[in-house]
Amino acid sequence: MSTTQGEAPNAIEETVDTLGSGSQVASVADPFTSKAVRKDGTTAYATITYKVAKNKVTDVSRTAVDKAADQAREAGLTVETGGTSLSAAPWGTTSCCGLRARSCACFWTSPRAA
Repeated sequence: MSTTQGEAPNAIEETVDTLGSGSQVASVADPFTSKAVRKDGTTAYATITYKVAKNKVTDVSRTAVDKAADQAREAGLTVETGGTSLSAAPWGTTSCCGLRARSCACFWTSPRAA
């Protein structure tokens, strides 16, 4: 399976749209337009940039990422999420200091039985 074939691109686009609808979200980098898809098509990354500092990202916003990931899983994709904004802790890595909080949602396909 590939993130660039079949229904996967549509599912990823819908998930990116869902991620971008959050009130604290400044932008979501579409993996297809930002060239964040591996050459073999197995992995695509979408980076979420928030309007607020990472310690101000609410539980509602973190839950929205989980729900968007579940939406992609229901479409048959394997999804992992992570990043300092998804942690409820008010601290993060020094590389994030002074930058907008970011959270990365990773989408990739796996050969799941239908």
